[in-house]
Amino acid sequence: MLNGAMTRLLLGPIWSGKTHHAYAMLKRILDAGYPPNNISVHESYHLVYGNDYKPRDFEAGTPVTFIDGLTNRVDNRVGVTTERAVEDPMVQSVMAAGQGALIDAVDRLVSRADASWIACASGKEALAACLGGDIAEQLITSAHLVVELPPRPLP
Repeated sequence: MLNGAMTRLLLGPIWSGKTHHAYAMLKRILDAGYPPNNISVHESYHLVYGNDYKPRDFEAGTPVTFIDGLTNRVDNRVGVTTERAVEDPMVQSVMAAGQGALIDAVDRLVSRADASWIACASGKEALAACLGGDIAEQLITSAHLVVELPPRPLP
C-alpha cells in the first residue's frame, strides 16, 4: 500500500522507456494490493485534442495519477526539417485551448498535497516550452524523484 504521496517525474528522449517504466511502477503498486479504482491514467494527447479534460479529475481525482506525453507538442517536431503551412485561426484556437487544458491539469495535479503521481516528459527545456516556465518548475520541484533516462537505440 502507499504511505503518503509519492511523486515521480521520468525524463528522457523519445523511445528511452519512460512510459514502460511508468507502467512498471503502476504494476508494482497493483501487485502490492493497491485498488485499481484509485489509479487513473491520462495521455496528454487526449487531454489536448480529445476533448477529454475534466478539471475535477486532477483537482480531486484518484489518489494515484499517471500522465504521459507532457512534451508531445515539442517531441513530435524533433527531426522535422520542412516548414508546415500555418493552420487556420479556428484550428489554432482549438490547439491553444487544448494546450491550456494540459497546463491547467498539471497545475491542479501538482497543487494537491495528497496526490501521488507519475509524469513523463522528454526534458526540462521541453517541459518549459510546453507548460510554461512556472508550471514546469513547479512540476520539477514538487517531484520527490526525477529520473533522467538515457537515449537508447531506436527500433
